[in-house]
Amino acid sequence: MLLADERSGVILFKFLRARDFKVKYAFTMLKNVVAWRKEFGIESLMDEDLGIEQEKAGYMHGVDKEGHPVCYNAYGEYQCIRIKNCIKKLSPTTRNRQSFWRIQFLEKSIRKLDFSPDGISTIV
Repeated sequence: MLLADERSGVILFKFLRARDFKVKYAFTMLKNVVAWRKEFGIESLMDEDLGIEQEKAGYMHGVDKEGHPVCYNAYGEYQCIRIKNCIKKLSPTTRNRQSFWRIQFLEKSIRKLDFSPDGISTIV
C-alpha cells in the first residue's frame, strides 16, 4: 500500500531503480503489483492459517553489518519453492492457498521494515 507520507518516496524509488529509472516502465510495474496484490488477495492471505510450520522453511534472524534483517530460506522444504513458478501455475480460482506460504512469510517480514528515508527498507 502506498502511503501519503515520506515513505511513499522510498517505495516509489524502489520501483524506479528496478526499472533503470525509466518512469513509464516503473509505473507499469507498480500498476501490475497493485493489480496482482488485489487479484490474489494478499491482505486476506495475511490472516490465513496455511497449516505450514514456517520456521522450517523460512525465518528472519539477525541483521547484516548495515542493519538489514537477514532472511533464511530452506527452499527444499516444500514443493512450490519459487514464487514466480507458483504464480504461473495457479489462478485465483484454482490456487491452493498453501502454495502461498512463502509470500505470506515475506509479506509479514516486509511489513516490519521502516520505509522512512533514513530507515532500513530491504531484507538480505
